[in-house]
Amino acid sequence: MAAIKISKKMKELEEKGADPNEIRKLADQIPSSNTDDLVPCPYCNRKFAQNTAERHIPKCKDTVNRPKPPPTKDKLRNSQQNFNSPMKNNILKKSASPTYLQPPVS
Repeated sequence: MAAIKISKKMKELEEKGADPNEIRKLADQIPSSNTDDLVPCPYCNRKFAQNTAERHIPKCKDTVNRPKPPPTKDKLRNSQQNFNSPMKNNILKKSASPTYLQPPVS
């Protein structure tokens, strides 16, 4: 919450044309987000504070309609390779052929 308030104050100062040094001083006050103490949920890969994780993980374990976890780098790489597959290129060529653009014969 403190970071949001400071950011809004910085934006106001920028719009008023305040001294850049004053804006930098405010930027230095923004707390850094340290996520080392957060506990990852083994089911949805989200991270929580310890006490929140203790409540969340048992509920998430039983969740049936859970969103898919974010793709890993390997899955992204494979999907990009599949996107440029020869099969897809053939489909694109067929759909752009002139026979599909001709009016039906009556």
